[in-house]
Amino acid sequence: MNVLAGWKGGRLLYQIYGGIGDLLWRTALFRQIKKSFPDTYLCVSSRGPHWKLIYENNPHVDELLDFGSYDCSEFDRVIEDELCPHVRCGYAFKMHAVEALGVWAGLAIEDLSYEYKVKDEERKWTKEFLSQFARPIITVALRASSNVRNWDPIQQLRLIKMLREIGTVILLHSHPVDLARLDGVVSMCGGYNVRQVAAVIEQCDLLITPDTGALHFGCHFGTPTLAYFAGTDPKCRIRKTDKNVSIIMQSVLPDCHPCWFHGANCPRFGTSIPKCISLLKAEQVFELALQKLKERR
Repeated sequence: MNVLAGWKGGRLLYQIYGGIGDLLWRTALFRQIKKSFPDTYLCVSSRGPHWKLIYENNPHVDELLDFGSYDCSEFDRVIEDELCPHVRCGYAFKMHAVEALGVWAGLAIEDLSYEYKVKDEERKWTKEFLSQFARPIITVALRASSNVRNWDPIQQLRLIKMLREIGTVILLHSHPVDLARLDGVVSMCGGYNVRQVAAVIEQCDLLITPDTGALHFGCHFGTPTLAYFAGTDPKCRIRKTDKNVSIIMQSVLPDCHPCWFHGANCPRFGTSIPKCISLLKAEQVFELALQKLKERR
């Protein structure tokens, strides 16, 4: 597709799906749109709890509109991007998601970096918040939006118990076990918005995450990161410039990897834990975490 074919400038409405990673990727596209077509007045609309907070100080977005609060006829062009059509094309599995966005839009994105800035007051709040806890501070994202990207909760529990012995673990998601009751574990589930979570990721000592929004914040900030991959492909998520990220994948992968499936269970084996990550053990990730923390010193 080439959704920007013939575009010269004017009022452009961009309707977008609201996943955190998807929102961050599109900041690179928005920057390129304004650079290539400076006469564009860019309005963005989405749904969900995060998008306005992520885009609120974006210099390339002129206006944020609640979904459905406008008349599409008032715009010179409307781009429908709610279902991430670019990731449904074959080329999307051969390149980073931002590059695939550019192909879909018909616009070469020159700068693949994301546009997101932590505010001074957010950094101040985060510094005070984290000062309560022992270092190193290890932020752990426990799950992604699709099960084929998620790790065994039992192994997660074992890992967190090991990590809390060497520092403080900050959880970004809930776990079947109430881990926040454990000494050395702090939960940010509920009561904190996405900008506060992002600011913590920026200042923590290590991030451990699946292929989810936290990963892309870690990439953006250069936070030392361990990213474990199951049903998705790292080359479509990790840019060549993301030197801060160490990729974790089990040594033996089934021939169906990557499947990119968004259903509840592994599409081939029917298991709740994807076959492509079922062999990964907590001890392996813990050793990699120790190594990553040592490199940071």
